Amino acid sequence: MAKKTIYRTLITMIVLSEEEIDENQDLQSIIEECDTGAYLKGSISFSKPRPLTGKTAVIEIEKAGSDAGFFNMDIEGNDLNDVEECAELETDEFREM
Repeated sequence: MAKKTIYRTLITMIVLSEEEIDENQDLQSIIEECDTGAYLKGSISFSKPRPLTGKTAVIEIEKAGSDAGFFNMDIEGNDLNDVEECAELETDEFREM
């Protein structure tokens, strides 16, 4: 079965404010404050996307608070959308019965 590739990108945004921003404040509310409130949004930069496959991808997904199923992967990082491979596996499993 083919390993699925996902990409890890670090996005950095400069925010200026009159008071410290609480580290527990979620990103959506920070962006909202930049758009309509008391924060000033500065520059935004992106790192070069880094491809992740297999168990490395699954570990990063879990660190982000989700599971491999979010990207249609199994726990080994295999692509569950790989229809050809899945069909072959199902046929092999049926033969073993």
